[in-house]
Amino acid sequence: MTIPSLRPTTLVFACSLALLGACNDPGEGDDELAETGETGEGEDETEAEGDDQPAPMCGDGVVDPGEDCDGELTLACADHDPIYLTGAVACSSECRFDTSACVSGPALIEVCSSPGLTINDDSHPSDTIVLDVVGTVVDVDVQLSVTHDHLEDLHVTLGHAELGPTLLNKFCGYYEDIDAVFDDEADIPLTCVPNPIVPDPPAAILGPMRPQDSFTVFDGLDAGGEWTLYISHASLFNGGTLDSWCLRVTVE
Repeated sequence: MTIPSLRPTTLVFACSLALLGACNDPGEGDDELAETGETGEGEDETEAEGDDQPAPMCGDGVVDPGEDCDGELTLACADHDPIYLTGAVACSSECRFDTSACVSGPALIEVCSSPGLTINDDSHPSDTIVLDVVGTVVDVDVQLSVTHDHLEDLHVTLGHAELGPTLLNKFCGYYEDIDAVFDDEADIPLTCVPNPIVPDPPAAILGPMRPQDSFTVFDGLDAGGEWTLYISHASLFNGGTLDSWCLRVTVE
């Protein structure tokens, strides 16, 4: 019996299929992808999720993890840390608390007011300064500027914590004006110098001098709160103005 030979076309077709891998199991590649999880879709989703989460940025007004603050602050130094007496905490350009303006230990606090209050006709004007400070009083001084044509009419006191020492009381006769700093440590006592007869004469009560009553009654008290300057005018005649005053308190 004679065996017929394979036709060349059949051999070529078989070899082509082998080279193309058509004889493999069509599900084999899918199983390998399933085992490794490398579908390609997960990578795209992960990258997309990461893009939706911006990195923390100092200066965006949002306090992110790792930042103390971000933007303007309204924080008193004493509230931030009780070792401080006064000042305000700032936020640095690195979003950290900046306490460089905070003051600890004995500190001089000065607050001024220019009320321009009228003093006349048996009036009793007053003006209040509020100290926003934590600490006890070590020393008190008062700078006072008053325009008045008959100083003997005046009684001036400083009130705080239900105390009210007198700066001056019916002092300096018919002379005019006050431009003085009342200081317990001043070299001279309460002094009146007659106004010279010149244009725009200096005040009769002028420069640093001790008050009539000592301010030491305030020592050791809480410095914070209201401090009020009271003026009593004991005449229906004459008059003047409370131009300005400054409260200077040393606290610790």
